Amino acid sequence: MQHQPPSASKVFNESMRYINNAHEILKEKGEKENGSYHDKKYIRMACHTAYLGMLESLGTLMNLPKSKRMNILILRNYLSAENKKMLDELNNAYGVLHLYGGYDGLGKQEILSSGFNSAIKIINWVNNKLASTRYKI
Repeated sequence: MQHQPPSASKVFNESMRYINNAHEILKEKGEKENGSYHDKKYIRMACHTAYLGMLESLGTLMNLPKSKRMNILILRNYLSAENKKMLDELNNAYGVLHLYGGYDGLGKQEILSSGFNSAIKIINWVNNKLASTRYKI
């Protein structure tokens, strides 16, 4: 029996579930004060969660097996050929969500919002690609 690829809406919903969970982590446990979150444990957790939501979408679009670890160079190469604007969004999400937020625990809300917005733009772009006739998987 052939494995059925997930529908665009299923991929979108799952990816956005990650984003929503990340928002909830920050909202409930991030200890926000004066435009910054202060609990690094939850900043890191939320940023990694949001980043994974974006990877979920890109991995499906690129038809990568779930067991394959995502490499930023593979993602950059793919997006440099597909869409330069999404490449810029990927670089921002990678820097903000994966590096600054995910590893360093940077808590400035304005900066984190930029990373979240980039991840959401990529998820929406992937959803549109998967929903189009040309990119049905």
